Amino acid sequence: MLKSGLVHSGRFGIAILGPEPACPDIEPAPIEVLKTHQGRRASFVIMAFVTMGVAYARGGKEAPAREDIPATLIEARNAADDAARGLFYQQIQGAIPKEPKDVRALYDELHRIESEHPDENRAKRLIKLSKPVSDALARSTDASSHQVIADILVLEEEAISAGDWGPWGATSKQEALQAELRMGRLQALTRAAGAGKNERALPALRKMRRKGGVTGKLAETAIGEIGKSEDLDAFIAGIKNDPTSRVSLSGFWAAAVDRIMHEIEAPTLSREQKRRLIGCLPNFVSYREMPRYQALLSHRDADVVKVAARIVGNSVTGDDVQVIRDMLASGNHHVKGSAMVALQRVWNIRMLPDVLKVLRDNPDSGNRSVAAHILGGHNVQEAKTALQEAAQKDPVPSVRESAATALRFLERK
Repeated sequence: MLKSGLVHSGRFGIAILGPEPACPDIEPAPIEVLKTHQGRRASFVIMAFVTMGVAYARGGKEAPAREDIPATLIEARNAADDAARGLFYQQIQGAIPKEPKDVRALYDELHRIESEHPDENRAKRLIKLSKPVSDALARSTDASSHQVIADILVLEEEAISAGDWGPWGATSKQEALQAELRMGRLQALTRAAGAGKNERALPALRKMRRKGGVTGKLAETAIGEIGKSEDLDAFIAGIKNDPTSRVSLSGFWAAAVDRIMHEIEAPTLSREQKRRLIGCLPNFVSYREMPRYQALLSHRDADVVKVAARIVGNSVTGDDVQVIRDMLASGNHHVKGSAMVALQRVWNIRMLPDVLKVLRDNPDSGNRSVAAHILGGHNVQEAKTALQEAAQKDPVPSVRESAATALRFLERK
């Protein structure tokens, strides 16, 4: 309820200020927004906008339809939403344990950066400023940090349920930019929980996952990194039973690969269920896990081979010459194609004879075109000779054109 306040006279008009602190001025018009705060909810008492040099106050009335609201009033409402969220966090931060101090300090610093209400010009600077703080928070993985990280995630999860979260729910550029800052903070918290195998954070993470969306995916990865078998059971069951399920198993790493390969051997599963499981093989694997996928390149299931070939092709480095050679020698076109994709990304001069052989002898015209493209990036005589031959003699016009384009590129070097 509005108590007695002050009348503030400005250059462009008048705004009524109550005893609560007003939001920062919103450009281009100086608009003051008064709000009250009760518990975890913030409500408008007055929204003022400038009309003919006088601020018209609205209070205790039903808000008009959004399309009828002037642009300045929409900006004011967005700013009040941000201020209300700030008051909400001021309240909940008091409930977070003070120890360990480093985690608390990092979390408070991210809120301080967010509270600056960046405009579009300052947003990139603030986002850049927040990144090292977020990275430091994400590294708070030791056991002494577990309880405070878990407590913060409980409060963050409640904030997600209270309103829009993330740039996808924003109604203005400023709101989207602040949402990006909030998302960086949430990414740091989930990374810290996952990397620290913080089981105390699991209740909040599981709630976040059930809400879906981008925040649900962050929680999903953290849950996998914590690695409780009951969570993997629940994820696998969801994939098998729900055709619309979009589950990431990347956090479980090797455990997910072994479990999926075991599940697809079950005679009771339909072909469609097996395909859904195979499609959920973790895409982003660490280099040390690559041999596990190499072994699947000769699997009897064609879908397994296709997925494994893509993952190995995306994981090899320029030092994995023998791995790439083995893939090029494979009789499976998916495996060969992934090797060619890998050669576009990484290179070792020891692979030159193998790429020359693909250009001259490979029956797949697409692979020959890729080989021509690769050779166009390496100014050696053997490559020029092979490209000249292909540009003149290859039976497929698209390959001849690829070879000719690669030659022109080499000539400009």
